[in-house]
Amino acid sequence: MSLISWDIQHCPLTNGCFARWQKLEPIQGEARIRYCEACQRSVYLCQTEEELARHRALGRCVALQLVSVGSAQVGG
Repeated sequence: MSLISWDIQHCPLTNGCFARWQKLEPIQGEARIRYCEACQRSVYLCQTEEELARHRALGRCVALQLVSVGSAQVGG
């Protein structure tokens, strides 16, 4: 059985981000961008290495899809 979750990275908070993608405020009209109240920034869902590289280069918070298969975790 697979379990899908999202890991938020590149957050400016000193202790890292403990927010969960599923609980972030959706931005109207943008299915892959949500707002984080904790750091007061938009978080961009990345589904490819290219998207990840582009958003990180721009200094944006990113959410990466993680798929757990058994006891292993695989980045999406």
